[in-house]
Amino acid sequence: MDVKTFIPSNMNLIICGYKVEGWNKVVVTRNSPTFRQIRGIRGKNTRVRLEDSSAVISITVPQSEDVNDVLSLIALADIQYGTCRLEVMLKDITSDTIFTTTTGYLTMLPPISYSSEVEDNTWEIYCDEGM
Repeated sequence: MDVKTFIPSNMNLIICGYKVEGWNKVVVTRNSPTFRQIRGIRGKNTRVRLEDSSAVISITVPQSEDVNDVLSLIALADIQYGTCRLEVMLKDITSDTIFTTTTGYLTMLPPISYSSEVEDNTWEIYCDEGM
């Protein structure tokens, strides 16, 4: 049996061709379960597949990283023109683990705080569908 090792530097996060560097955490949360159980009256259950593949990608980065400027420009352009659609790929280069979407968009700029420490910004990209 092989010992599996996770190496964070093997994870690539690419947004519209821009390779995001310096992120602390990326979380992909599906908006719906894949299946829903239907309970039968005689103890027999079945399931129904839900076709909703939408998700939210949360990206946590230190406020000193360049990606904050990139995402801020994208968000401000979308506010002005309303035409932004983000292509996002999160891939582990040592395995088949991957999440992709071409229907991503930022809903708002993240809350920003300033202190004597380097704070984190958390960006949320909503995806109408993803794989």
